[in-house]
Amino acid sequence: MRVKLMLQELGPQSYHLLLEARLNGGEPAMLVVDTGASRSVVDAQLMPTAVPTADAIEAYGISTDSVQVQVAQGVELCLCDGQWTQRVDLAVADLSALRELYKSTCGINIVGLLGCDFLLAHCSTINLGRRTLTLRRADRRGAKIVDKNSPHTI
Repeated sequence: MRVKLMLQELGPQSYHLLLEARLNGGEPAMLVVDTGASRSVVDAQLMPTAVPTADAIEAYGISTDSVQVQVAQGVELCLCDGQWTQRVDLAVADLSALRELYKSTCGINIVGLLGCDFLLAHCSTINLGRRTLTLRRADRRGAKIVDKNSPHTI
């Protein structure tokens, strides 16, 4: 199943890949596809019920400062207008600076990052030329394809 990606320019020679998703049946929202992020993370404002984990999780970005994060377990992630649905665990952190950057530069509401944990588990390819992310059809990890005749299927 292919998911259409949006290429967003934040400045000269500065681009991010975005995809539209729904979290827990909410309104459509944009996630940054971030191959450099080890974990998928969502803004803390959206997941007030995230629980601390037994093991401390720290997140690092470009700076060496670490940020403590919590985990929201079993978040329903829907892609392709609900054609692909999966329950995932998401790290939860304050992404207000990233959200503000997107809001001020391009008017887009970003709610989180789709990191390598998701990409390794569910993605077979990212095609930059076609701006698509191909999700695996295999059901091994609990993903379900709602309508196999949808225009999103390969």
